[in-house]
Amino acid sequence: IAKSATLSARARIAMSKFRDGNVNMRWSQSYSIKSSAARKLDKQKRLKLKGAAQPVRLSVFEPLALAIRRQQEETHKKPARYGAPVSKVQQTVRKAKMQLERSMGLEALPDTKAGDKTVKSHAAAKAGRRAKQVRRQTKMPKVAAGGKEVGLVDTSAFDKWMATQFNTRQ
Repeated sequence: IAKSATLSARARIAMSKFRDGNVNMRWSQSYSIKSSAARKLDKQKRLKLKGAAQPVRLSVFEPLALAIRRQQEETHKKPARYGAPVSKVQQTVRKAKMQLERSMGLEALPDTKAGDKTVKSHAAAKAGRRAKQVRRQTKMPKVAAGGKEVGLVDTSAFDKWMATQFNTRQ
């Protein structure tokens, strides 16, 4: 009987504490007369302030120092700087050089004279120019003996099929 009496007393005390806390909360809310809409706005403001004291972490296990560093990197992000900014003149010169190189054959950029000396092209540069020319030639469609260009795909069988399928018989 003593055990059941102590258990019931503990339960009554716990319920009384809960009731008192509930009454105090409602009593304090009545002092600040706010509508439900105002309370919702306050709650939204509080939710927005999450991470104001500490940065928001990607996971529970992310250390605070790494979260702070990530936040600082995001706020102070600078655009990548790869070389000097390209001017319009520089773009035009580069385009002209490319067109000139494409128009030239294997003899592109022959040995040049610098003052009294003749400067020879490097063997690797010559090999590179030859490789570029071969690559360009393989991309071009071949011209047949009759002067007619042959495409990459032979369409003669397809043309025959088209003629049989769409032939209008009268």
